[in-house]
Amino acid sequence: CGRYAMLWMVCKNIRKGASILLSHLQQKPLSRKARLIREGVPCYLLALPAIVYTFCFSYLTLPYIVIAFQKYNVRKGLWGSKWIGFANFESFFKSSRWITVTTNTLVINFFSIIIGAAFAVLMAILLSEARNKRFVRVNQSMYLFPNFLSWIVVSYMVYAFFSSEYGVINQILKSVHMEPVNWYLNAQPWTAILVGLRIWKGAGMQIVI
Repeated sequence: CGRYAMLWMVCKNIRKGASILLSHLQQKPLSRKARLIREGVPCYLLALPAIVYTFCFSYLTLPYIVIAFQKYNVRKGLWGSKWIGFANFESFFKSSRWITVTTNTLVINFFSIIIGAAFAVLMAILLSEARNKRFVRVNQSMYLFPNFLSWIVVSYMVYAFFSSEYGVINQILKSVHMEPVNWYLNAQPWTAILVGLRIWKGAGMQIVI
């Protein structure tokens, strides 16, 4: 009870001090710049989560680029791991599958960018020409929703469709007396599947932009 009473007193004093400061600021004439800053406080608060997210996952992670030049050890951490220079790159380019891996990466990214951009532009034009505003809003929400799903969730959804035993697609094939396909042992369809997934997941944000 004593802790809660102390916390209540602290919050009360903070609120009182904020009220006094706010009243003082309201009485004091502000410059145009200060007035614009004060009026933009709600916008700053709205942008704060995005700023924190960008700072944490785009800037604080930059030092970890050096892992590519280390024999990284989780226990020793980033600064205690052994520095090995370009040994990781040499190991990759000496492997027998580096051409396949690089080609698949370039092909998937190329088609994702080209087809994704064309699809987004086409859908944006179609939605802009639609007369029914409710129809437009519903479709925009449907296209935008996958953008907020993590790739982990998407991977489970893909597994639900392409699982060898219980996947939706194989169940449909069995229902029409066709042989099920072991999708995870067949590499050929996965280029189209991955390109389709990236377009499905990212098209909503591109349409908005």
